[in-house]
Amino acid sequence: MKALNIAKRKSNESTFERARIGCVITKGGRVLTSKCNQIRYHKDLGKTWPSVHAEEAAILDVLSRPDGQRDLIGSKIYIARITKTGSSGLAKPCPRCQALIEAVGIKRIYYTE
Repeated sequence: MKALNIAKRKSNESTFERARIGCVITKGGRVLTSKCNQIRYHKDLGKTWPSVHAEEAAILDVLSRPDGQRDLIGSKIYIARITKTGSSGLAKPCPRCQALIEAVGIKRIYYTE
């Protein structure tokens, strides 16, 4: 799948070395967006932490557009994880992202295993 390969390349842009995640949303054969997970330093935790999942970043990017909500309905999402060793890993959405994906009307989820 071409979109899953784009998600894999996008995951390499993540600065969260433990779990670099890339995400692509498509509709009608057209890429709507591609994003990766982001980390920030949390003063309260005293460490860096993944604060925006790739799925969230991609969905929020599309929703920020005038027809974004309509574009997401019936779309497909592709999620890829690259491990610390550089191999593909399981990128199944977490429960929070799964709920968000369903809420915005994305119809198909593909992810690396």
